Amino acid sequence: MASSWIAFFFLSLIFTVKTASVYVDDVFHFDQQPDYMDRVLVAEPETAQNPLINQHKFTYIIDSQHCTPPTFLLVVVRSEPEHILERRDVRDTWGSVTSYRDKRIRTVFMTGHSKYPDNGLQQELLKENTLYGDIVVGDFVEHFRNQTYKSIMGLSWFDTHCEHADYVLMTNDETMVDPYHLIDFLLARETGTSDKLLYCSTLQDFAPSRNPSDKLFVTMKDYPYDTFPPHCDNMAFVMSGVTASQLLEAARTVTSFWQDHVYVTGLLALKANVTHTDMIDGHSYNIMQEEHINNDIGSSMFLSIEFRDQKQHWSTAWNAIQRLHKQQP
Repeated sequence: MASSWIAFFFLSLIFTVKTASVYVDDVFHFDQQPDYMDRVLVAEPETAQNPLINQHKFTYIIDSQHCTPPTFLLVVVRSEPEHILERRDVRDTWGSVTSYRDKRIRTVFMTGHSKYPDNGLQQELLKENTLYGDIVVGDFVEHFRNQTYKSIMGLSWFDTHCEHADYVLMTNDETMVDPYHLIDFLLARETGTSDKLLYCSTLQDFAPSRNPSDKLFVTMKDYPYDTFPPHCDNMAFVMSGVTASQLLEAARTVTSFWQDHVYVTGLLALKANVTHTDMIDGHSYNIMQEEHINNDIGSSMFLSIEFRDQKQHWSTAWNAIQRLHKQQP
């Protein structure tokens, strides 16, 4: 009997690795597995003790001032200590827009601290915050497997420093945002529509990678299911203040998972009963290339950098956005 189970395990492992693409079809989806709600969405007391994810006990090594009410949109930009130039470029372009159509916009950069304490980055971050007042550094090491800390810190900072904001945008410092288009879109939402907004490019039926050589490799212990619940692409997602509060509250009893967009917009959204609103065609998934800047800037809300050489188009894209909205001086 034992040998049969061993054979079955290795056959299953081979099948899993062979089919570990990002999209799956003929597998059991997360909601077809009876223990999903108990094992993933409800953490046991002894496993729900992560002081950051579940208890939101963040200590800010560097903090920024509270939002000035009324704030219409809080923009949480996920950054890294080393991304000095990226933050500069955001501040010089779309991050410089602090008000549009009489709606106040507040932008803050969220990061962990450098794992090398003596490399001078902490002093650089302090200098930046003295100049711009827009840096928040959490008491955790900056690492790609700590991104969930950063996103939950952003929700927690909203809850304690900017709770009156109507909307929250989460993005990164290599995404170009059209703040004019975004504000117009949010203002155009019909009166009486649900306050539970989670607006993004929704990913359906995506599977965790089971390839050990993949940077995004997910062990069966981390996540023992074939698919993730619907979740947002990590480039950008917009939520109402109500939704942001509900996702933060859901984190108290949902088992932590290190892929932040899956955790925040997938697992937490499922627990909080928040439905995704898929982005209108053209709002997202546009790469910062000349063809998109020339042809799609009118519909784009977000432009992403897929390869480093595309950063050369950053200023061109911003100038095109300003011309579109007649915002150039």
